[in-house]
Formats: sequence, structure tokens, C-alpha cells
Amino acid sequence: LLSDNLVELFKERLHTMAKCDMEEARLEGSEDSLKELHAKERIIMMNLAQLAQGLVKEAQALGAELEVSMLEIIRSICEVAMDPSHKSQEDTAIALTDAVRDMRPLLDDAFVAYLKYAIAEEEGKLAREGVLDDPEYNRWLFVLKIVQEGVYAE
Repeated sequence: LLSDNLVELFKERLHTMAKCDMEEARLEGSEDSLKELHAKERIIMMNLAQLAQGLVKEAQALGAELEVSMLEIIRSICEVAMDPSHKSQEDTAIALTDAVRDMRPLLDDAFVAYLKYAIAEEEGKLAREGVLDDPEYNRWLFVLKIVQEGVYAE
């Protein structure tokens, strides 16, 4: 139901049904039974389309919730990195290593996949805007890449 081809499949089937209906009407055969069958099929397809719409909305809501939790993990890592109590880069590196190690259960395949997705999306957005290499605009991309490197290292 969530296939990218669902709409095209429905269009193709509706077109085929309409073509059959017109052909049957020309031949003056069992057009009523075929029309009834197609009417039932159209109702089923409408129900499927409504179900698919509901599933898409549900998937979008779940995706948004998942994204919030992934961003919360990234925020936690950034808070450690920006903590002013660290007196040197070495202190910050040790604190980050400890924090990431403590977060290891949260840094699962879903988080790694989210990082890849977020990096690809951000790179695409910046490339479309023509500012991919502009440090004024690509800070978030660098944050994502640094977090990704740290997660991979751990």
C-alpha cells in the first residue's frame, strides 16, 4: 500500500476498467455484470487509497517522533562538547568519549541511519542553494559529520 507506484497502478487499473466498460457497451453483452464488478472494484480501490493515506500520515508522525529523539541525542552530545567547564581540548575529548560511551545503547543502527539520512538531506539542501562549501551556511552539516565520526569511532 505504501508503494511509490500505488497511484500509477490505480490509474492503470481504472483506465483498463473504463476501457473494458466502453468495449462491453459497444458489444452490448453482459455490460451490467461487468459494470457491477467494476463498481465494486472501484469501491475497494477507494478504501485502499484511504487506508494508504492513513498509513502515510501515521508513518510521517512516527518519523517526526523518531527525528525528535535522534536530534535529542545529537543535542546531548553537543552539550558535552560545548560545556565551558572543560579547560582544554583534551578535557573535552575525554568528556565526549565518556558521554558517547555512556550513550552507546542509544547509538544503534537507527541512529546511524538517521545520521546518514540527515547528512545527505543537509548536503542536498546546501547544494541546491549553492552554499555547500560556505562555512556560514554549512555549520549544521559539520556538526552532523563530527557526531557521525565520533559515533563510528566508538
